[in-house]
Amino acid sequence: MLVQDGLITPQQRDEAIERQKQGDARSLHEILCEAGAVSREVIRQAMVSQLGVPSVQLARFPFDPNALKAITPELARKHKAMPLFRSEKRLAVALENPLSWQALHELEFFTSLKVDPCLAPAAELDAAIEQFYGDGKGREKIGQLLKKLGEEGGGQPERTAHDAVGESDNTLVRLVNKMISDAWEQGASDVHIESRGDDKPSRVRFRQDGVLTPYIEVPPNFRSALISRLKIMAELDISERRRPQDGRILFGTFGERPIELRVLTMPTAGGLEDVVMRILSAPRAMSVDSWVWRRPTW
Repeated sequence: MLVQDGLITPQQRDEAIERQKQGDARSLHEILCEAGAVSREVIRQAMVSQLGVPSVQLARFPFDPNALKAITPELARKHKAMPLFRSEKRLAVALENPLSWQALHELEFFTSLKVDPCLAPAAELDAAIEQFYGDGKGREKIGQLLKKLGEEGGGQPERTAHDAVGESDNTLVRLVNKMISDAWEQGASDVHIESRGDDKPSRVRFRQDGVLTPYIEVPPNFRSALISRLKIMAELDISERRRPQDGRILFGTFGERPIELRVLTMPTAGGLEDVVMRILSAPRAMSVDSWVWRRPTW
């Protein structure tokens, strides 16, 4: 395919194949990239156009909580695989090399689902796997909390706003704290929580550089409990759902970050509520190296 498109020469292809025969277990694409014959981006574009493999931008993808539970962190890190969406019999998975037979076979064997591969850059895969599955060093990640929350709430009816969420609701409390910490670490200015009707999960998005980017989706049976937890932190009335409320959260009393947040709740259709939180943390110190020096124009 790469030779036909004139992206590499037959000699470069033959040299890569010869290295495989000599015991190099990597794919031809990886060997060619290391040799400088072709870039990873060129290979990505060729796969999309020639093989019809869909490409996905993970930074803006709303991950399906059910898909995240389908594979283990070890399997995700081993094959650099990020599950995207799950149906009854199929699982869409983002891979750096969607043609890897070994990865596809092991994923299908482990999940008992038909795997539909998608293409994603290695850097985005690494970031998504670390965010949702952890870095393998014991640090808790939002995806692990989301998975545990789904396991704890499986089959349970939706918790109402009158069900106060205290420190005993350990998983949800840690999830809310982690959400706020991640927003601050990622440089977000606002956190938007959108409650959706029926059996749709609540959508959490961060505003970064003026653009809303997906973060997580919370199971629908926890949407009221999530709002209640934030109201408790902001010292708002958890029983009031028919009018807007505003308050503030001094996050230093709940977590490790000295963050202050302005909180606004807004009633929506169906007796639901949305929440917007503006992060008002103290300005961070900037190093001299990060300054941009401009020549005077006079």
